[in-house]
Amino acid sequence: MRRGFWCVLALWLSAPLAATAETVYVSDRLQAGLRAARDGNVVKPIESGAMLEVLERDERFVRVRDKQGSEGWLELRYVSAEPPARAQLAKLQDELSKARSQLAEAQVKNPGAGAAPAKPDAEYELDYLWLAIAFAMLIAGFIAGIVWHRESIRRRMGGMYLRI
Repeated sequence: MRRGFWCVLALWLSAPLAATAETVYVSDRLQAGLRAARDGNVVKPIESGAMLEVLERDERFVRVRDKQGSEGWLELRYVSAEPPARAQLAKLQDELSKARSQLAEAQVKNPGAGAAPAKPDAEYELDYLWLAIAFAMLIAGFIAGIVWHRESIRRRMGGMYLRI
């Protein structure tokens, strides 16, 4: 009996450890096949993010030309008017680094410009005052609710209040 209890306890305590799993992410790399004809064989793989020039459009396919001059058909679901997220991220990271360097240059030229204006101490006291008022109103409402509930019970009982 004791041995079974300890086995169950050990299993119960080790259950969260068994529930953890390895975390993986799906890569955003995609290769679409450039075809010689609409339903033909794949001639050349096209990586995601490649810029393509549209030559002709169909219901399911689009005829394109890549930078090397290769022409072929791609399924319409593989193309988008916007660049993929990876390319957009790289562009935004470049813009962010430029903005940070401009900010650093501006702070060197004018050291006091980037500092936030200090709040006067009176505003902080006002914030605490409003917090105290809010708690006082909460407590007053709670007490008023208790008194109201007791009085309504007393009126229903004909002037008598029974303590339980």
